[in-house]
Amino acid sequence: MQISKKQWILVGAGLLAFIFSCIWFIWLPLHPGPLPSRQTMLDAIHDNFIGIEASQIADVIPLDDRHVYVPYISKGGSYGQSFWKWDRYQWKIGAIQEKGTPYIWKLDGNLSSQFIVYHLDPRDEVGMMKVHLIRDRYYQSSEYSQRYTPRAQMAISIPIEERLYGAIPLPSDWIRMMEEEVRISGSGQSSDLFGWMSASSQTRIGWNSYDRQGKETFTEHSVNGSGYGNGELVLQFMSIINESELEDARNP
Repeated sequence: MQISKKQWILVGAGLLAFIFSCIWFIWLPLHPGPLPSRQTMLDAIHDNFIGIEASQIADVIPLDDRHVYVPYISKGGSYGQSFWKWDRYQWKIGAIQEKGTPYIWKLDGNLSSQFIVYHLDPRDEVGMMKVHLIRDRYYQSSEYSQRYTPRAQMAISIPIEERLYGAIPLPSDWIRMMEEEVRISGSGQSSDLFGWMSASSQTRIGWNSYDRQGKETFTEHSVNGSGYGNGELVLQFMSIINESELEDARNP
């Protein structure tokens, strides 16, 4: 059966359309589209998390070209958080938190790209928040080797008085320490939506807060909320650390 010139043209056009579709499909993820409007974000928070009616977007904070942190305020007066990610064709909510409890958002599960995010309730009257990385001292022994790891303790201070929310990159020296722990342990990391653990269970990140007079305080209005997640993001919950758990360099 002889194929006519017209049929060849149709076959060629179909082949070109297929090739361009493949190129478009591959190229599209590299170029995220514009962010949704604030009203669209408010509607999406309500649609994805029944019971929470967001009334105000506090800010829209891009962390890179594919991840955006959006703190919001609900009609009920809670200071919450939403986590957005470009998902091939559109911006989607990956997680929503009713409260502004500090978390570490590990972008795309990448150890070297992590942000401390928080949105504290003004009723808690926090003047400063401190975030601590603590590695407890521990000793390992086997038939052929012994290893002692000394305690490490580092902290950063985040002023809260001027702005109740933020997204702050994890310090580079903290990341180097965690990467070294992963390298030495030789083990993988377990991760889920709201509970990432480092390769060494001896290393942890926590936080505490102080009022405007510098006295340690408890943020009762900013914690213990509910949340939603689609399982695609890695958020590390940070527990509250009391001053009694910290070591003074002069009195270890």
